[in-house]
Amino acid sequence: MDFISQQFDIMKKEQEANKKRIAELEKEMKEKDEIIFNLHARTLESEMYVRNRNLEIHGVAEDRDEKVEEIVCKVAAAVGVQLSSTEIEAAHRVPTKKPAVPRPIVVQLSSRKKREEIISKKKEEVYNKQVNHKKTGEGRVFVYEQLPQEIRVDVESQR
Repeated sequence: MDFISQQFDIMKKEQEANKKRIAELEKEMKEKDEIIFNLHARTLESEMYVRNRNLEIHGVAEDRDEKVEEIVCKVAAAVGVQLSSTEIEAAHRVPTKKPAVPRPIVVQLSSRKKREEIISKKKEEVYNKQVNHKKTGEGRVFVYEQLPQEIRVDVESQR
């Protein structure tokens, strides 16, 4: 009986020590979760800031000898914004997972004001025939802010 009683006391002490250690680990984990959450939020803010002059243009039919900057200027003109190629820092097509649709165009403009002007007037309907230099392609062209993937998924699910 004494042996069993001693073993029980040892197990009880070990259990108390384990409970204490678990509580400490839970506290550490909670602190680290907060740090991760804050870092994630800061990273997202940084990504948003880096893209504050960027646009995405979807639906423009692709052509072998297209000039992407000209297409961007035509899209801007179609929504009622005067945009010159000197106001475009970079413009290119980006890969997509959907092979049947034209690759979107990502544009970095020289100023945030110009991007905001285009975004505010994008309510105008733009069609492929207005912006494609060979006047080919069917369907509408859509202009969006370039958002980080995580935010884009949330926005697309709300549409």
